[in-house]
Amino acid sequence: MKRTRAAGAAADGASTTEGHAATKAAPVRASASVPAGRAARSASTCRDATARAAAAHNAARVATPCATPTGATPRAIASAVVAPTTASAAAAHASAATRRLFLLFACIAPVSLLRAPRAQAATAPVDWLELHNTHTDATLRVTFRNAAGFIPAALAQLDLILFDQRSGEHRAMDPQLFVLLADLAAAAEVEPRYDIISGYRSAATNETLRKNGGGQAKQSQHIQGKAIDVRLKGVSTERLRDLAVALGRGGVGYYPKSDFVHVDTARVRYWEG
Repeated sequence: MKRTRAAGAAADGASTTEGHAATKAAPVRASASVPAGRAARSASTCRDATARAAAAHNAARVATPCATPTGATPRAIASAVVAPTTASAAAAHASAATRRLFLLFACIAPVSLLRAPRAQAATAPVDWLELHNTHTDATLRVTFRNAAGFIPAALAQLDLILFDQRSGEHRAMDPQLFVLLADLAAAAEVEPRYDIISGYRSAATNETLRKNGGGQAKQSQHIQGKAIDVRLKGVSTERLRDLAVALGRGGVGYYPKSDFVHVDTARVRYWEG
């Protein structure tokens, strides 16, 4: 009886040892004594579970590329890592290209904005004057030139305010005389606002003034509509004279006692009266 039990114990020990060896060799076999049908069902169940796990893993990769499920194979992990890296690189490249385009337009736009006014100033002058007749106290403010050129209606208004107050006559003045006044104000960095001492002068008026010792030239440029005696508001007559001489557009006469400057569009010459 004792021998039988010992033999049975030895047999059980052998079975247990073989069971451990089988478990290490093939995890799906729990022991050597598992029936064939049960072992088949277990193997099928494992295959189904593996397939479901793989499908779940693939779905997770599509939905969340950065996710790496626990238990995934090395190939699955590599795919999960490479995919987001490639996407991140593409996004970074696109972002860098966008920044380059933004910087390009940011550099070009200010240059375009800075150059536009200069081109406009060179090709499309807009000149205006404000003239105050010191004899009639009339004031005229008018734009006499724009991008299309001189404005006839404005020139006619300027001719009227520069009339000969003694005879009541007026004539067409040289438009370049108005350009000269606008440029003098620009050189002085003030608005072109002038007090008018004398504009057009008829031949009769000019002769009367000469006979009274006024010092007027016999062939005064005032008679030709090419001269004007002025004061520029906010600027001394001495400085106005210097600016007119620097421009060199025609005659410049300085009258410090009467405090005005004569400018004309005839030949260049200078004097003091």
